[in-house]
Amino acid sequence: WYSPIPYCLFNPVLHDLGAKSCACVDGILSVDPSGQVLPCSSFESGIGSLLEEDFDTIFANRQARYWKNKEFVPPACRSCPDIDVCAGACPLYWDAAGSFAELPVLGSDDPAARKGWEKSRLKSGSFGVEPVEAV
Repeated sequence: WYSPIPYCLFNPVLHDLGAKSCACVDGILSVDPSGQVLPCSSFESGIGSLLEEDFDTIFANRQARYWKNKEFVPPACRSCPDIDVCAGACPLYWDAAGSFAELPVLGSDDPAARKGWEKSRLKSGSFGVEPVEAV
């Protein structure tokens, strides 16, 4: 299962729902009836067609690398200590939201604002999971 919203807004671990993260092309792939390989079953656009290319070629293409490398992660999330677990939430969530405005001051240039956010995060309890090591 994926994390539809960022952990800083709703933490599934603290609600006993387990750790969740975007698994686009990194644990999940779907194939639609026309042969399009979708990064996730929730996507409408594919990253290649199995009717035109073999799977290994599609899995190594630029679009697949974009998803595998988590290049979609919002800039404000990239320095978050929980990025390895949250992965910046579901990219479709950000498409629907239309902006990253609801993220807390994590991406703020104001060090005092960031420190305040970190304090409140620690006060409310850690996210409860250790960052996942890359394999």
